[in-house]
Amino acid sequence: MTNEMLTLAIEMGRAMLKSGAEVARVEDTITRICSAYGCDEINVFTITSSIVVTVRSPEGEMITQTRRVSSSSVNMTRLDHLNDLSRRICSEKPDIASVRPEVNKILREPVYGFGMLCLASAGAAASFTAFFGGNWQDMIISALLGIVLRCCMSALEKVVSNNMFSNYVVSCIVGLLAIFSVRLGLGADYGKIIIGNIMLLISGAAFFNSLRDIITGDMMAGILRLCEAVVLAVFIAAGVATAMLLTGVGV
Repeated sequence: MTNEMLTLAIEMGRAMLKSGAEVARVEDTITRICSAYGCDEINVFTITSSIVVTVRSPEGEMITQTRRVSSSSVNMTRLDHLNDLSRRICSEKPDIASVRPEVNKILREPVYGFGMLCLASAGAAASFTAFFGGNWQDMIISALLGIVLRCCMSALEKVVSNNMFSNYVVSCIVGLLAIFSVRLGLGADYGKIIIGNIMLLISGAAFFNSLRDIITGDMMAGILRLCEAVVLAVFIAAGVATAMLLTGVGV
């Protein structure tokens, strides 16, 4: 019973971490679920890539489970549903077998389709370009490149597992297309077009979650997440710099 409960708790914690939850929330959720089912001496260690949990069962047996967290993306809807389910588990203490189908249902919930993601990318890219001072020509080009960016990211996700490399390639492609569009007279300022698109690649949630983790005392997890966000920004900047070097802009 305790093994099944711990498996469920750590799987929920991993799903929350992969959906963009901060470390403190993940650890608190796992701790509360284990405590609700009678475990004590609950020790949860979470970083961005791993979760380790050790508990003492009601029978006095020490049990440890570990999960590797390979990748993450922001999904607030899934995070909200998992959070609500964890609260209900703690208050009602249902049978573990009856909870697992609900967890699987949450994990299978459909996300936005590819068409909606392209539309959102186009709108966000155009909006950022306008915010940074681009004119209507720049906004149109930026919207089109936002769709190209989404298509490239979707294609690379299928063949490349390295998120850093994917962002480098995509930012380089967007930079090249932005510069060529201005040279062809389709846009006015390639800088405004580029910045409007690379804002879609910046991991703002990871950066602010890292600061939140550090503030709440999870120094290791916070520093790791902060380093990841900074390195990601460096790869994005390197992609744009490569595009500028290849086209002779700014040289």
